Amino acid sequence: MFDIKYLQNSLRNGLWAMAVGAALGLVGGGARAWAGTDPKPSKEMQEEARKLFGKDRKDKPSDSEANAASRQWCIVLLTLRDDDRDKAAPLALDQIRGKGRVPEAYVDRRAAATLIACGKFDAPDSPEAERELQRIRSIEVDGLRPYAYAVLCPPEIKTPIGSMPEYNLLQAKVQFGEHALQTLQVAVYGRDDLKNPTEKDLKECRDKAEEYCAQLRREGEVAYYYHGPRRSMVTIGVFDQSDYDAQVPGYNSARLADTKKRHPYNLYNGAAIREKRPGDKDGRLQPSMLVKIPDPPPGADSKKPGEGDTSQDRKPVKLAPPR
Repeated sequence: MFDIKYLQNSLRNGLWAMAVGAALGLVGGGARAWAGTDPKPSKEMQEEARKLFGKDRKDKPSDSEANAASRQWCIVLLTLRDDDRDKAAPLALDQIRGKGRVPEAYVDRRAAATLIACGKFDAPDSPEAERELQRIRSIEVDGLRPYAYAVLCPPEIKTPIGSMPEYNLLQAKVQFGEHALQTLQVAVYGRDDLKNPTEKDLKECRDKAEEYCAQLRREGEVAYYYHGPRRSMVTIGVFDQSDYDAQVPGYNSARLADTKKRHPYNLYNGAAIREKRPGDKDGRLQPSMLVKIPDPPPGADSKKPGEGDTSQDRKPVKLAPPR
């Protein structure tokens, strides 16, 4: 029998785990999954798990079969990253299809994560995708909106990465409203020597930031890029006042804490930044950090990448490889 407490821990690895768990009865409910229900997956879900993950199969799924669900854009409802996420997925799927009120949900198995998703769209800006995303975000369960931070996720298959204005950080408040206050900076791209960049340098660092942002999106993260005048940044998540408190140092919501656990450092061109302070011989690796989400420019529906400066565009300190 699969223990529901283990599933709770697995679900907390997802970006929307606390919201989903609270609305679906998984958080704060002890060993109870649903009021008056058995925490074990149904026979139908057990059978689906065998079909999905292949323990009963003599043949291994082909590449085309394994990636079938990942060939189109989808809406991510929950992201599982635990080592045993394949065990958690059928139960999570059963819960979301039932009390979670998304009967069309399915499992999308990725290289670095297992997604519980819904919908299949050819493009993120198609009317069908936008309409369905708004419907999913508006779903209420027991008075809560567990999918309020659901996002469209690109296909996992590698395609040429172009400019993706919908992933520009300037769009975060357009997408999530004024309560979108902070995001977690996890990467910066710029010249290694920190000198003023040429146009060629700017294009290279911007391309790298967008590529990394797209990679994180394919893994189920709510990632954004931001292009400053000298460097480009990559951030993860959209956080509000319930996730942190400036008056209480060290306080992080479970959602923010999980994101920091997955991305503990603020990287510069892929390497950790070693900070040294007076009297500190070895220094420390610069942690990922909360930064302010900039206000959208006038006419934010244009969704054009920004060129303005923000508090994120700061000069990094001396680089060092992580220990």
